[in-house]
Amino acid sequence: MPLSLETLRLVAQLHHAYQNRQRDPLTQTFARSSGEEVLALQFQVAERSNTPLAVALLDVDRLSEINDSHSHPQGDSMLMAVPQYIGKTQRQGDMLVRWSGKRFLLILPNTSLEHAVIALNRFREVGFGLRPDGQPLTLSIGVAERLVDQLDSWTALVSRAEQRVLQVKRQGRNGICVQDAPALAA
Repeated sequence: MPLSLETLRLVAQLHHAYQNRQRDPLTQTFARSSGEEVLALQFQVAERSNTPLAVALLDVDRLSEINDSHSHPQGDSMLMAVPQYIGKTQRQGDMLVRWSGKRFLLILPNTSLEHAVIALNRFREVGFGLRPDGQPLTLSIGVAERLVDQLDSWTALVSRAEQRVLQVKRQGRNGICVQDAPALAA
């Protein structure tokens, strides 16, 4: 299927955004501003080509406990470890963004919900390193996918992933959520 001129223009913008990316100084992942720009373009490309686009919001579990018990430099060390471990199995073309303090956003272009979960489970098998107390560092992960969740903007996609992170947190942390909890009957 030939690409339209508009799709080619978006791909060129996406390439430009990748080339002019900014990095988070602590983790050396992409900074949020770069991530937002790329995600907006990826969303447009996915809409035009009717392809899936998944995002995973990764929240480092109990980072404040590490900061309080062992120091902020130890907490920073944990944050710096996460991208290193993810990088061991991350696919080329996926993009890891430092979204906020202890959160990362993984942008998974042309990736179905099923394949996103497979990739995330691969990360979890490798692990994310050890906390200063010797216990495994864990993440709470919320996943959303443009087609399955029927979302019409990249901001709605991230918001849905955020809601799902909160579900994992409520359920005890260290897990992946790919669908919303059923509503309780009144």
